[in-house]
Amino acid sequence: MNLIQSMEYRMPWPVARAIFKDCGIPTGRGWGNTESRMASINQDTSFVENVNKCTSLYEGHIKHGGKNVKFYSVTNAQLEEIRLLIGTLDVSASIFSDSYPFIVDETLLEQAESDVHRLVRIDESDRGTYLIFASKRLVEKREVIDDADILEGVKEVVGAINELITIRRGPKQLFDVVFIPTSGQYIQLCVDHPKDMPAEYATLAQRRLRDTFFALIGFDEALEVLNLFPLIRSMYDNGNEGSVVEMDFSTNTASVKRERMRRSVSDLRTELYHHAGYTAISGNIDPYKIAIRWSGNGIGLSPELILNSSLRMLHAPNPFLFEAEIQSCVTEADYFHVVGRMFSYIQ
Repeated sequence: MNLIQSMEYRMPWPVARAIFKDCGIPTGRGWGNTESRMASINQDTSFVENVNKCTSLYEGHIKHGGKNVKFYSVTNAQLEEIRLLIGTLDVSASIFSDSYPFIVDETLLEQAESDVHRLVRIDESDRGTYLIFASKRLVEKREVIDDADILEGVKEVVGAINELITIRRGPKQLFDVVFIPTSGQYIQLCVDHPKDMPAEYATLAQRRLRDTFFALIGFDEALEVLNLFPLIRSMYDNGNEGSVVEMDFSTNTASVKRERMRRSVSDLRTELYHHAGYTAISGNIDPYKIAIRWSGNGIGLSPELILNSSLRMLHAPNPFLFEAEIQSCVTEADYFHVVGRMFSYIQ
């Protein structure tokens, strides 16, 4: 696949549109029109420079965009050992490394073995080392059908329905990343997690990435995973911490609430209905899911953190949450802004 095709394969249109705008590439209404516009200006003197910048941001999305993240605690000695071990790694030839950073063609992907991580790239930055893996995974995509003619046809067959959802299963190439910091207490395992993918797919990919990585470097010490559950309440309570755009919680009046802001820049904490209810029960709420957005530092996106637990886990003796979802990041600065905000609440 080429750059435009790979971007369409990996990211939602609003993310791609922000990248194109930052790179000075004119966009049409959707992917097809944008590709046509790019073809019409490919002789412009600035075209190559703009496309190179676009490719760089696309590669940033591979490392930072739409990720399910787990943090593994390491001692200084363990981190030093892991950094020595990754220094011995090489990228072997595969269909994925041959195509990187772009997505392999569908015919080649069909031939690939499922659920096998292949190391395709080793990148260095001032913050640490990125090991980038590619794999073919069977995934499930759910879509709500709102076509009136289709809905009427289904109703004629099955009777009255409230909503029609299609489920499509098929192979997809995804990029997963292991980040090893130059210094610090945690290594990060980050698996691709598009917003329309069920969470259990990311959880399974996390286990496979962990096993692949530690086997690859020959590291067999058990590492503790950081529990993120306490961050849900702590980050909500700090009214200066981004904007809460979604939240699930229970109250001391035995009700369960799910609230969501329609405007991405608005904050649930100060929204009139939520604030009135919060005040009426003296703040006696127990959140178990929260989504927070911040202003971006680069291309007009709003990085988002989602900590998604359950009501059952909320009432467990020792509640835990080991995975965070980080969305709408393209640059390293935006991604590590979110991570840095999380770490500021960790003792």
